[in-house]
Amino acid sequence: MTAFAPSTFRGLMLKSATRPVCETKDRSRHVEMSLGQLSRRDLLRTGLSAAILSKIPLNPLDVAPAKADDGPFDLPPLPYAYDALEPAIDELTMRTHHDKHFNTYRTKLNAGLAKLGDSSIADDASLAMLLGQISKMSTIDELTLKMDNRYFEAYAEKVNAILEKLGDSSLTKRFGQLTDMSDASLRMTLRNNGGGYLNHKLFFEAMCSPSKSSESGAAVDAIKAQYGTLDAFKEQFTAACLGLFGSGFIYLVKTPGGKLEIRTYKNQDNPVMDNDGCVALVGLDMWEHGYYLNYKNDKASYIKNWWSIVDWGVVAKRYSA
Repeated sequence: MTAFAPSTFRGLMLKSATRPVCETKDRSRHVEMSLGQLSRRDLLRTGLSAAILSKIPLNPLDVAPAKADDGPFDLPPLPYAYDALEPAIDELTMRTHHDKHFNTYRTKLNAGLAKLGDSSIADDASLAMLLGQISKMSTIDELTLKMDNRYFEAYAEKVNAILEKLGDSSLTKRFGQLTDMSDASLRMTLRNNGGGYLNHKLFFEAMCSPSKSSESGAAVDAIKAQYGTLDAFKEQFTAACLGLFGSGFIYLVKTPGGKLEIRTYKNQDNPVMDNDGCVALVGLDMWEHGYYLNYKNDKASYIKNWWSIVDWGVVAKRYSA
């Protein structure tokens, strides 16, 4: 098993501390909306040439999803029409959210994996394993920053002992690959965009048109058994959503022991990063790009209306898997 030198740990972890996980919000929707409200004659008056205008989709709904030909992860199509979730979530939001934001996470994830050079990461299961490993490494980052110089060598020895005890050769290999990135930028790319890819896939798959949403099934029965009523659960889940500062996801998960838990995740972190074997049942995207076009800053209404489009059949399958 490969050993890691104290100098390697210290140089890497101190540099990674200066790079917080962050996301740049896509503001292209504002450009699209303004263009969609103008006629081609209006735009010509602005001085734009006809050649340029011919390449601009005046109706943002005409923008098609990018084709996935840049890596192992495709952009999965929605399992319903773009307008199927109305009035809870409008068509323009769904097109922007899926075709642009989701696709951006996918594109950047594939680019990060190409840089990592590990062809074994080619499906959701292997991606989840990678994200869990990166999460473990982030914990090591945080502990390292608390160490004084005098204890650094002893700390490195302890980490090697832990890796040896875990007997996880894949973790050791990945740790060696990623610690070669002196500023940890690759880890942040994979964490943010790999997490974003899985979060959005789970999110979109667990919704359906209001007419098809039925509050029944194994998961609903388990919720009622633990929380008393479905409404009582919804109140706690909603409180967690409204209590989130900034952006992230709120999930209902099932632990290996069968207990249900409501968990909060910042940015694009998600349940696979907990490394405790929990199963993500259903999650709500609390990033502004998921609701702001229609709801502005009215998060409470967004959450309330979202309950009407939860696909409890999908949630039940995840619960029983």
